[in-house]
Amino acid sequence: MAAGLYYVRNFRGVEYADPAFIQTFFWVLVVLASATAAYCLVFREEAAIPWERARHWGAYAIVMVPLVVLLAVALVTVPPGVTLIGLALVAIGEEVAFRQVFFGALLKRSAAAGGGVIGAVVGSALAFSVLHAVSVLGGRTATQVASQMLIIFLAGIVFACLFLSTKSLVGT
Repeated sequence: MAAGLYYVRNFRGVEYADPAFIQTFFWVLVVLASATAAYCLVFREEAAIPWERARHWGAYAIVMVPLVVLLAVALVTVPPGVTLIGLALVAIGEEVAFRQVFFGALLKRSAAAGGGVIGAVVGSALAFSVLHAVSVLGGRTATQVASQMLIIFLAGIVFACLFLSTKSLVGT
């Protein structure tokens, strides 16, 4: 991610906030999403999380309904095509990497040590947030990156709790 941001900004002249960013960054996203999917396929047993409780759908609906509405607004206001596919690749890649793989590993480690889920939730949200610090390499200011990291940390907590509640990345 960091190398891709650096390349796009310094060699292609496109910064993170530019409207053409996602089109320029598209192939980096394809590679990252493909690598994440390949990891989950190859290490299917290790990435699987042994759930003991039943799924709960209420929390999923409370968060997903507004997100679906925002997606509908984005479909109307954002140029279609590569931009939308690129955004989907980001979402899929990050959710699989941070919820299924990383959060899952933290849950397993916590369970093996006799601990609870709070450390896994906070740890995965923190890692999810810190990953986005590389946005500074794409031309964002330190203030913009700090704000982005705070919002992403809070989103990481919500998404981890949804994953715990629904036992699924897609809610099914």
